[in-house]
Amino acid sequence: MAVHEKWNLIIQITWLIYQLCQNLVVLRIWTSLPIEANKSVIILHDIWNKYAEKRGIDKRLLYLQFISMRFLTCKLKFTAYGFFPLDWTFLHTIIASATTYIIILVQLKK
Repeated sequence: MAVHEKWNLIIQITWLIYQLCQNLVVLRIWTSLPIEANKSVIILHDIWNKYAEKRGIDKRLLYLQFISMRFLTCKLKFTAYGFFPLDWTFLHTIIASATTYIIILVQLKK
């Protein structure tokens, strides 16, 4: 193997590691965002409780309760246009497809 080929291989491996790390960071952000957004149910319910104690229940408070209950029953999930969820299962899918592709390439090379 020539020196030029070794450097080319090192550069490609470094780029691959960089891309994997970048994808892990983005994936971590996408998985933590729905968790934090689903905590808003507690905040909405606390606001509703404060206003319900001070003054009677009116239309706006009933609407706030409706939104709070809707958020409680419908958990937020991020997907890529509805095709697949953007969470840690996406990482498993990437690894499985890359492994399958490498196995096919190795089998065809022989």
